Amino acid sequence: MDTPPRRLPPFVAYAASVALDKGFSLVTIPMVAAYLSPSEFGRIEVAASLIEIVGLVLTFGIADTLIRFGGSETDKERRRRAAARFLGAALVMTSVALLVVQTLAPLLADIARVQVSETALRAGLAGATVTALVELPLVWLRLKQRTGKFLAFIALRSIVQALSMWLALRAGLGADGILISSGATVVAFALVLTIFQIRDTGIAFERSALTSMVHYGFPLVGAALAMFALGSCSRLFLVGNVTDAEIAYFGLALKLALIAPLLHQPFALWWNPRRIEVLRGADGLERSARAWSLGFGVLVIGSMAVALGGPVLVHLALPPSYAAAAGLVAPLVLVCVFNELSTLCNVGAFARSNGLTVLAVNCLGALCGIACYAVLASRFGVLGVISSMLVGHMVRLALFLRVGRRVAPIPYPFGSSVLLAAVACALVVLAPPAEMVIARLAWSGAAVAVAVLLMLQLRFIRLPTGALRAALSRGQIAGNR
Repeated sequence: MDTPPRRLPPFVAYAASVALDKGFSLVTIPMVAAYLSPSEFGRIEVAASLIEIVGLVLTFGIADTLIRFGGSETDKERRRRAAARFLGAALVMTSVALLVVQTLAPLLADIARVQVSETALRAGLAGATVTALVELPLVWLRLKQRTGKFLAFIALRSIVQALSMWLALRAGLGADGILISSGATVVAFALVLTIFQIRDTGIAFERSALTSMVHYGFPLVGAALAMFALGSCSRLFLVGNVTDAEIAYFGLALKLALIAPLLHQPFALWWNPRRIEVLRGADGLERSARAWSLGFGVLVIGSMAVALGGPVLVHLALPPSYAAAAGLVAPLVLVCVFNELSTLCNVGAFARSNGLTVLAVNCLGALCGIACYAVLASRFGVLGVISSMLVGHMVRLALFLRVGRRVAPIPYPFGSSVLLAAVACALVVLAPPAEMVIARLAWSGAAVAVAVLLMLQLRFIRLPTGALRAALSRGQIAGNR
């Protein structure tokens, strides 16, 4: 009898995909810094902010909508039909959006004060427009647990993006070349992924898919836009208040700080698509609390490692003109931590029949952040913007905890979490300067070890006691022999 092919374990595949996808992004940071001055880097950051906001709008919330309404289907054929309907809706809406965005490209450039060529901006916007046709097929592969294919697509995309960017820089195309190569890569992969999904699920054009997107996906788009206000939109508030070089330092430090949530992403890729199913199952609250503890522990360890190692990377891998970015890494890591904590705690909002709760919470957090931007950006520059981001994410976290209690009263271990976070913060603050590379790296290794041991003591990581006893028993028998 033939045996079914073995699938790559999900956590392994997702960890490898993050390493490949974002590992190549890390490689490109010193590569771009070597070819571009801080001022040019700053101009790319402003253009990237505009492209990102267009991409957020044109995801249409379709990936989350498929997870909510297709992922909960136990019947395989009904799940496949749901994927086909949402793919049809995505194709129609993306085609219309492509025409609209390209028509409005010059106006958008004027509004955002983008300083790159129109061709480069159009290429970047084209890549942003087809985002839904990238996200939807990748979420479908995750729902089907086709981890090998998921990893293969991510790896190929990462390699092509890094290679095309390097070729553009080598050709002397500068900032324009980066935007053109990135946009072309995204469009090509959207086409490939769409063809693969059509072969797998087919395609259907039904009004029900649009209805689901309007009620569930579109509010999530609004929620994502609110998150943009607390993230990349911060660069737009810096324009006119600080120099292009200072924007570059901020953008570079933020890219390094974002490694922290990326280290957490394998857990999120595994947990997020199934957390609603677990919540509604047997012992859902307790199982959710255990998963939350694991996710929180992974987040703390990864964030501490990035806060300690990021400034060393700036010191060793980047030109001296970018040295000022090192001091901004740790504060921005803290911003990322609060953002990820909100995601860990928002299952009660996402488990509802529509996305209005998520939209309301994110909008309130964004309004608080924007109000702080307006007051602090002109007065304190980059540090004022970072403080504004922290305020907005803290408000989101508090609101998600409050509104989620009725639907998901999960018993989060707050006391032990505060203790672990406090120890991690102290280990970062007391670390040797980044210029003392050997001492800093030694301290970082010891600090991570201390945090892991504390996690074990606080039971954030639970070892399989049965297997552990068996291993110890075998070791004792072997020693007696």
